Amino acid sequence: MINEKQEIIKSVESILSKNKLMSLSTSSNNLLCICTLFFAYDKDFNLYFWSEKTTIHSLNIQKNKKVAVSIADSSQSFGSILEGLKIYGKAELIENKDLLKGGALYIKRFSKVKAWIAKVSDLNSKFNSRMDKVKPKKIIVLDEKKFGKEEYKELMK
Repeated sequence: MINEKQEIIKSVESILSKNKLMSLSTSSNNLLCICTLFFAYDKDFNLYFWSEKTTIHSLNIQKNKKVAVSIADSSQSFGSILEGLKIYGKAELIENKDLLKGGALYIKRFSKVKAWIAKVSDLNSKFNSRMDKVKPKKIIVLDEKKFGKEEYKELMK
């Protein structure tokens, strides 16, 4: 018999697999930023994203690693059966083994990236870019088909 935690994990996996964009919220010194980014993820629900080093969100993460993420299909209709994730955690620039892992997942998910970079390590140097990882501390799941209308479930990492 599958317990509730396993059902929540299956729901998180399903929502992540169906979505490729996330909204990332950062802050530092009263400078707030929210942006939309493509992401890849691993079995531990770490999220990997690639962006320029000079973006506000990248500069914020250098000073304050706490982030919030929202993932949902924006084509869902108001009043329909909804699903989405809210993720709270820490983000950081990744290098070495983490870069190889996250970069490989990102390139697998977004194969067109291969046209811009020769090797995974280029993700932290090409176009003045960087790859970051969001390590979740708490995931809040809305999966109304599985858990009921307006029923939120929580997964602590």
